[in-house]
Amino acid sequence: MYKAKKHLALFLALVMALSLGAVPALASDGFEPIVVVDNEYGTVTVTDYDPDGKWGPEIELMLSNKTDHPMRFRMSDVAVDNVMCEPSWSENVPAGKSAYSTMDWYAEDLAAVGINYVASVAGTLIFLDNESYDTLYEEFVSWTMDNGDTDQPAAEPLDFAYTPVEILTGDTVLSVAYYHPSASENAPGGPVVIFYMENHTDRNVHFTIDDVALNGFMCDPRWGMDVAPGAVGYSVCEWDEDDLADSHIETVETVEFTAQALADGWELLTESDAVLDASDSADVVGAEAPAEEPEAAEEPEASESAESPVVVPVAPISPISPVAPAGEVSAEATGPMGHVDGNTYVNSTFGLTFAAPEDWVLDSEEDMLAAMDLEQTSFADVPEEDLYAFLSGTDSAYVLNAMSGTGLQTVSAQLMTSEGLNQVLSEEEMVSLIADTMDLGLEGALMETETFSIGGEDHAAIRVEYTDSSVGFDVDMYIEIVMLMGDDYMLMVLMASAMSNDVAELAGMFSLAQ
Repeated sequence: MYKAKKHLALFLALVMALSLGAVPALASDGFEPIVVVDNEYGTVTVTDYDPDGKWGPEIELMLSNKTDHPMRFRMSDVAVDNVMCEPSWSENVPAGKSAYSTMDWYAEDLAAVGINYVASVAGTLIFLDNESYDTLYEEFVSWTMDNGDTDQPAAEPLDFAYTPVEILTGDTVLSVAYYHPSASENAPGGPVVIFYMENHTDRNVHFTIDDVALNGFMCDPRWGMDVAPGAVGYSVCEWDEDDLADSHIETVETVEFTAQALADGWELLTESDAVLDASDSADVVGAEAPAEEPEAAEEPEASESAESPVVVPVAPISPISPVAPAGEVSAEATGPMGHVDGNTYVNSTFGLTFAAPEDWVLDSEEDMLAAMDLEQTSFADVPEEDLYAFLSGTDSAYVLNAMSGTGLQTVSAQLMTSEGLNQVLSEEEMVSLIADTMDLGLEGALMETETFSIGGEDHAAIRVEYTDSSVGFDVDMYIEIVMLMGDDYMLMVLMASAMSNDVAELAGMFSLAQ
């Protein structure tokens, strides 16, 4: 059994900055390099393109750091073919050095927002001093890719059963394209809204909703999305069961909010009030669409600040893939600590399920809580405010400890507070900051930063390989550590294998939370 504080220093030391330098360079003949940026700080050149990479399209970049400090290259607010879809990419390059790096997307992520293939990429390119984290250079850039002769459009609007209802109009458009009114067997949790956005300005626009109320009770889902100039976007806004329970809501009848479009510097461009009326729709969600489309409520004239709210008629609209019903999630699994049930661990806050083979042993919740000097016997009994206060000190919570029957493989997960850090630092930047200030202390250890897929999503990770001689003979160790950052918590997942490299097999035990 573990005492979390005892292992925190080593755990933090092992978490490394995201780096795609370990990804093999793409190989193709006849590609004409594209110089995206070349200035006094560095150079970014597109050197290759593979539309059918391992997980989806892959773009090879050659990066040169012209400064005398390590520099991180990254992009934010990325649009593919004018549709917002962030890639897996960030790279740290030492002073005066160059590196090849791969920017890639999951094919299913592109398909979920109507992108058929990558024909153009646009977004804000950022150069950061990787020691001070000062921004050295920032500019909106774009480039196009050659996909050969094809009649298929690069991107197509998603086909919803009914025409979305616009809430914001004009240069900044925000519409409700899909809606689940309340928790049900097929749609666990609270309401789910898919917003569709358009940005017709020459500035990045942040769309958000404020003063959010369910049935008249304040209940904020903390939703927002940035849309690049000239781009469109789809984004899922949702409440979980805990949100509803805290507000004593069993069935959602109305969702009220003020939709806002903000430019860089939080300048308010436009806003409008809206009400989603779910009182007559709870019984038909998920049912087949009626033969005739119901009459839509009359839309008010567009204005920068509508005095009357937009009333959105709710109908059983076809969802896009991110919110397709995925089976029942127990209330115990929705908190940040998750839930251990036999040889399965579920954490829907971070979207992960870990299912171990029968010969594995998972520590019980009672044992892990006892090791943290907490009196509760199950994670569900720990009030979130008490957990947050506990974690805000020097301790952290082990929420998963699993060991194979042979004792040669282990998987663990450690929960820590983030206190809004994800609003300042990305997962990549957080692990980079930790890596730059911590000493691993393992002689001869090989450490390579990379992205690592766990539960179907890429996260910042570090691969560690070393030889342990403390037991009297040499034991080869293989470790992968992955960081997941949420609104208020961070989850660090460690997978370790002795004697042989079985990390990929361990990662295969994770899936999306069910």
